Amino acid sequence: MSHHKANDRSMRFKGWCYVLCGLTVLFLILWTSSSQHLSFKWDGKVAIHLTSGFINVNFSVDRQEVHTSVYTRQCTPSKSMGKEILFLHGQAFSSQVWEDMGTLTFLAEHGFRSVAVDLPGHGLSEPVSILKDDKSKAYFLLALIKALRMQQTVLVSPSMSGMYSLPFLMEHSQYLSAFIPIAPVYTESYSTVAYKAVQTRTLIVYGDADRSLGTESLKHLMMLPNHEIFKIPQAKHAAYMDQPILFQERILKFMLALP
Repeated sequence: MSHHKANDRSMRFKGWCYVLCGLTVLFLILWTSSSQHLSFKWDGKVAIHLTSGFINVNFSVDRQEVHTSVYTRQCTPSKSMGKEILFLHGQAFSSQVWEDMGTLTFLAEHGFRSVAVDLPGHGLSEPVSILKDDKSKAYFLLALIKALRMQQTVLVSPSMSGMYSLPFLMEHSQYLSAFIPIAPVYTESYSTVAYKAVQTRTLIVYGDADRSLGTESLKHLMMLPNHEIFKIPQAKHAAYMDQPILFQERILKFMLALP
């Protein structure tokens, strides 16, 4: 009789082990599928909340309502320094580049909410046919910043994204705490008078081996009255990728120096 009871206990124990294993596997599957929302400790000092997904951006251009979804990646620190930084991207890239480089987590570690977006028609964001002129692109960026509920925004704009950031800078610079252009396009589209009217603090970034857009954009952006220049050594057009640590440390220094 005792032998049968021992067997029963053994079977029940094995059964509970199987149930526990099954629940553990289910938890891991659910955790992996929802890993768009993940919190972790960085050096035991600052908790960083990682999120990714779509946000709705709504705005109007010439009385035409526009509703679109924009894919974002965000790192939000538990202890904020106040300023928030928004990363755009170049033609061949998406918000993924800033995550892969570790730029978002690096800045969040130091207390800055960092957001990277896929511009319309790039990455996972849907195209928006109405974004054809300066005004519509400036409105889009303004609506995006409002949808993200960003305050004291620092805007990072490499290459192709200049077609969004430059119109925004000219029309809505009051929404920016600072501007960080990285060899952007479109700089030739504005006059000396237009540039000199912008008081936004600016860090001009370019690679010393970028002989085209780097030097061309520098020539125009230097007309901004409140600017600094950061030439990245041994770096081409996507200078931030050639020297990522140097780039990130300079961005951090610039952010920390902002009033």
